[in-house]
Amino acid sequence: MGNRMTDKLMMSEFKQAGFISFGIFLFLISIIPPVNISVDGNSMFWVGVNLVTQQSFESSSLLGAIGVGGKYYSIWYPLLSLIEIPFIACGFLVAKLMHLEAYKINIALVFCFLLQTLLVTFTSFFFFLVLKKINFNFKNSFLLTLGLVFGTYYLVYVRSLFADCLLTFIVTASIYLILCGRSILSIGILSLLAILAKPTGIFLGPVISLYLIIEKKYSWQKKIIPLLGTIVGFVLYGYYNYIRFGSMLNFGSRPSLSLFYFPVGIIKHVLAPGYGIFWFNPVLFLAPFGLYLWLKKPCKDFKFFLMLASVFFGIYCFWPAAGWDWGSRHLLVILPVLFIFIGKMLETKFKKLYLILIFIGFIIHLPTIFSFYERYYFEAAHTTVSVKEIHWNPKHSPIIRVWPSSMHQIRDALKTDVKGLIQKSVYREKERSFEESLSLKLVALWWWVLPGVGLPRGVGIFIFLCLILGSYLILRKTYRVGIKNENSSY
Repeated sequence: MGNRMTDKLMMSEFKQAGFISFGIFLFLISIIPPVNISVDGNSMFWVGVNLVTQQSFESSSLLGAIGVGGKYYSIWYPLLSLIEIPFIACGFLVAKLMHLEAYKINIALVFCFLLQTLLVTFTSFFFFLVLKKINFNFKNSFLLTLGLVFGTYYLVYVRSLFADCLLTFIVTASIYLILCGRSILSIGILSLLAILAKPTGIFLGPVISLYLIIEKKYSWQKKIIPLLGTIVGFVLYGYYNYIRFGSMLNFGSRPSLSLFYFPVGIIKHVLAPGYGIFWFNPVLFLAPFGLYLWLKKPCKDFKFFLMLASVFFGIYCFWPAAGWDWGSRHLLVILPVLFIFIGKMLETKFKKLYLILIFIGFIIHLPTIFSFYERYYFEAAHTTVSVKEIHWNPKHSPIIRVWPSSMHQIRDALKTDVKGLIQKSVYREKERSFEESLSLKLVALWWWVLPGVGLPRGVGIFIFLCLILGSYLILRKTYRVGIKNENSSY
């Protein structure tokens, strides 16, 4: 009888997680952008395109480095390119069926943004289940899951083709499987995939194996499976390097780790005015207080959360390189763990403060829905403001400067012929300089470019509003039913 009740409870939690993540999905697909600006994402995207069209790992000559045979290869990571293959193929098929083959690259790109949306959707699904596993009630689990997506820079990076959303999904799914206490082979596979998603994923398997040894979970043979997964992943990555650059240890660029940078790295990633994760995600100011409460009364898997957050945070503090990012992008991977820490604060009188900080976070990221945050970096570069000044000088912080640059982009978009702009696609190799001008002349929403392919913008706006309304209605209904079920169970 007890097992049957447990099964029903588990099904109920999966159902709740499914509805919440579906509501999030509807909102996120409504704000898909028409183009991608980051060099990283475009380079990996072109690998996917060439795998579909030529069965080759080559990238664009403007987005890669010279490798084997004098060909150009991406210096970034293989897994996202591989996962993008079916989405790119679907984009090509849709373009063919709609007689829009001239725009097949653009349509394929939108399908790749759909992949990013799915990654964040499934991350929210597993995150909600993790919260329930560590005995948060439905209300707090619901608020934490929505806060993770809508109140942090997740809202920004879901609209890019960086690999960070993929690594965050793998880490969150691994946390859930660890808490379930089974599927050790699945954890090993995720450890393998983590390093292929991003080289820093190499730490996931060893951290999990070390935790299993400390907690004396599983037999010795099973404890090393995550570590073995990492080793196999490293070998596969080495083979990818060999295909590209003729050596298993040649990644196309040298890692820029510096032991002496560590103290500066801590300050920069946390509190630098134009880069620190706390300023771009103000709700994280609650994390240290939540961590203190966890330390006073830890759950049995608290050590695992602390180990994961410490390792990923620590490795990036040795990393002096930082480009045109919206906050410390690399720390996206530990956001779910930091929100677990914050969860303790929701069990106190600070729930209202949490909601206020989530709302402030949403407002901070709001301009990036209608414009590309890179627009500000372009403007700053033209006025000789360096990236270092942007990151460290409060006067030049993107949080402040993105508002006028967003207005500039919308102003320029209103004066621009979308059809002519789309025909000069950013993805044609000889027009790299146009990559900048394209990012400056579009409203950063998919429906804005519909006239460029002969479709009315009004239809797109109608679908956009319907998706947002659908998201709201599903989340509201799920919340009401979840609260009712929880109250009736007491």
